[in-house]
Amino acid sequence: MQRTCTFTCKKLELYGLRENYCSTVIIGLATGMRIGELCGLKWTDIDFTEDIINIKHTL
Repeated sequence: MQRTCTFTCKKLELYGLRENYCSTVIIGLATGMRIGELCGLKWTDIDFTEDIINIKHTL
């Protein structure tokens, strides 16, 4: 996963996307989350042990 993420981030940087937004874009593309849901996401909404993202807030 790390190798794919790094490769994808490098490709996104070619399109002018800053590195600190790459993870957000990848999460959005992989999950189908809306922009408002991504912007409202907090670390406490992510359960790494169960691999679940809880959408509790939108902007």
